[in-house]
Amino acid sequence: MFRLSLFALALAFSAVTLGAAFASFAEAQTQKKAEKKKKPEKVKAKKKGRNDYTAEERKKIMERARKVCRDNQGAPSRVYRIDYQRQLVYCTPPGAG
Repeated sequence: MFRLSLFALALAFSAVTLGAAFASFAEAQTQKKAEKKKKPEKVKAKKKGRNDYTAEERKKIMERARKVCRDNQGAPSRVYRIDYQRQLVYCTPPGAG
């Protein structure tokens, strides 16, 4: 009988402790969800492609690309490709047919 009462006492104490621990855990989870909801969504900027530039702008970009190729590869180099989205210029090395 004594063992049974000790077991019942221990069970009651652990139920109270677990109940409090579960309540604090549940409260922390609701706070995390509320913080996630507060953050504004990041809007990705639309990358510009070739068609988003006017003819004059593309002409200026090409002049600048030629200058970049001349400075990096030498005078006989040419513009191979322009990546408008990443703002990169690809040049052919001098002597590459």
